[in-house]
Amino acid sequence: MDDGLSLAVPARSGCPALRLHLREDGQSLFSHRDQQFVESLQALLGQTLLQRSALDEAAKAERQRIGEDLHDDLGSRLLMLIHRSHDEELAGIARDAMADLRSILSAIDGPGAMLAEMLADCRAEAAARCEAAGTELAWQQDTNLPEHRLSAQARSALERCLRELITNALKHARPAWLEARVELNGNRLAISLRHPWSAGGEIRKGRGLQGTERRIGSLSGTLQISQEAAGQLEARLELPL
Repeated sequence: MDDGLSLAVPARSGCPALRLHLREDGQSLFSHRDQQFVESLQALLGQTLLQRSALDEAAKAERQRIGEDLHDDLGSRLLMLIHRSHDEELAGIARDAMADLRSILSAIDGPGAMLAEMLADCRAEAAARCEAAGTELAWQQDTNLPEHRLSAQARSALERCLRELITNALKHARPAWLEARVELNGNRLAISLRHPWSAGGEIRKGRGLQGTERRIGSLSGTLQISQEAAGQLEARLELPL
């Protein structure tokens, strides 16, 4: 202290060093009691940060344990169902569940991914599913997409949204073709799926589409489903990058 005119606060617990000047706008001086108070606050902050770090480590360990249990128990049973099932539709459901499980595990403690990597994985999965269903896939993607890194949660949400939309298309429309387009709309990523649709009438949003809306909404995105006059249905996802 400079005769009580200022009070030096040393760096501690990741906080920078500070110097406080002119207590109460210079109407009073800093005292040893003020110094003790600051030291008590710093000690309390250090204890709080240690407790938070311990909680974070415990939560991380619990997430890892849950992920390992899901992978070892549920994953092995799904794989057994896929390989032993003689019903192709049932095996397809099990494969979709296995893909969802991988996305969930990635979201729990995954590293995330670059946008281009995520889209490449989605394209490969969509192509395999369309081929199995006898549906021709046309995938169009802008070449000027940014080098954007997605968090593990964002990657999982996008993968599951696209998977659900493709499931709906193949299950309810059984289309001869499916067109996917990925583009930039300003600073927003837009992914649209279009296919023939002859059912007509109002499109009802079941649990799957409601879940898709919720997931894309968690990324500040939107889902729009519209029927076109040419007998086609379009589902469009948009989210900010």
